[in-house]
Amino acid sequence: MSSSRPLVSVCIPVFNGEAFLEEAVRSVLSQTFADVEVCIQDNASTDRSWEIAQSFGDPRVKPERNPTNVGFVANFNRTFLRAEGKYVRPLCADDALEPACLERQLSLIAERDDLQVVFTAFTALDLLGRRTPSQFEGLYARLPSLLGPEAAARLYFDEGCVTALSTALAEKERMGLFDLSFKHACDWAKWVELLSKGPIGFIREPLTCIRLHAGQLSAGPLANAVEESFRVLDSLEPLLPLDPSRIKARRRAYSSSFLETALRRALRGSWAEAYSILGSVRRHDSVVGAAAAWPRSVPSRLLSLRRRRAEGLRRRVEDVRGNSPKE
Repeated sequence: MSSSRPLVSVCIPVFNGEAFLEEAVRSVLSQTFADVEVCIQDNASTDRSWEIAQSFGDPRVKPERNPTNVGFVANFNRTFLRAEGKYVRPLCADDALEPACLERQLSLIAERDDLQVVFTAFTALDLLGRRTPSQFEGLYARLPSLLGPEAAARLYFDEGCVTALSTALAEKERMGLFDLSFKHACDWAKWVELLSKGPIGFIREPLTCIRLHAGQLSAGPLANAVEESFRVLDSLEPLLPLDPSRIKARRRAYSSSFLETALRRALRGSWAEAYSILGSVRRHDSVVGAAAAWPRSVPSRLLSLRRRRAEGLRRRVEDVRGNSPKE
C-alpha cells in the first residue's frame, strides 16, 4: 500500500447505523485493492455508531464526529471534503462491497480518462441479509459498459435514478459535492450533472450490496421527493435528442405515476401527504392530463386496494368484538 495519499477514499456517512456499520467498513478493508482510506462521518448518532467507528484499529479507517446533526446530504459532503484519495467511493453505512468491487471499478475507469463515473449493478438485501428482488435487475442485464451523454440522458429520463448512490466511483475533482437543495434526489441530480460532461461506465456484475428498508434517504416525505424529481427532469430535458412531444409524453407518465401515488395515500387516510403530492403535480403538469394518461388497470387497482382495506378494517372490528369480555 502507498505510504502517502491513498488512491481511493471510501466515504461512509452514518447516523444511528450500529446494526450494519461494522459490516460496511469490513467490506472495504477486505477489498482485493488495498490502497484505500475509509472516511467515516458520524452525524451525532445516539446509538453505538461512534463507538464502532473508532473500534477497527486500522490506520486506514478515519472516523470523525459532528457535534450536532447536519442532515444526510451535508454529512455526505463532509466525507468528500475530508477525502485524500484521487477517487471517491460513496457507501451508505447499511450497504457493503463485494471483495473485488474497487479493483473492477478502477480497472474500467482507467481505460478512458474521460469517464465521469463508474457504477456497478447491486444485490438488494432486506434487513436480515436475505436477497430481495430489485426493479432494475432486468435493465442492468441489458446495459452496455459505456454510455455516452445522450444515451445516459435518455436512460435517466426514461427510467429515473437507476444507479444507486452506493455503487458509484469517480475522481474526487469530478464528483464535487452534492447539491444541498436536494434532500431526496441528490444522487440523481449529481449523475445528471456528470453525464452532461462526458460518458459514464457501468459494470453489470452486482459488486455492491444494498439494503432496502424504510429508514433510507429515499423513504422520506414523498411530496418533497416528487418536487425534486421534477427538478431533475427539467435539467435532463436540454440533454435529450428527442422531439418535444416525446419528452412531454414521458413527463406525463411521471405525473401519472405520482398522481396514482397521491390517490393511494388518500385511500390509506394520509390526506395531507396526498394533497402535497397533488400540489407538486399541479405545479409542473396538468392533473387532468396526468389522470387521462393512466393505464386502464389503474382505477381498478385503486378500487381493489380500497376494497381490501375495507375488508381488513371489517375483520379487525370483528376480532375486537369477538375478544371483548362477556358480561
